[in-house]
Amino acid sequence: MVQQKQTTNPQEFTDVLSIPRQGRVLALDPGMKRIGVAVCDETQSVTRTLPRIERASWKKLLIAVKDIVKDSDAVGLVIG
Repeated sequence: MVQQKQTTNPQEFTDVLSIPRQGRVLALDPGMKRIGVAVCDETQSVTRTLPRIERASWKKLLIAVKDIVKDSDAVGLVIG
């Protein structure tokens, strides 16, 4: 399954409570040179780290994040 939902609603975009209670959630921890990446399991009870992303161009960064979301079948994304 691939996440197809996109939103232009700022309320929905910023509301963590709108993330489904089941399914993987991807977490990004942005830094100046690297971005830490973690994902939880489908029950949202256990997390594991993924290889960090080295900062390059925005285009490469967005492609990397898109690929991770697709590969992990994430239902939500948390940044910070």
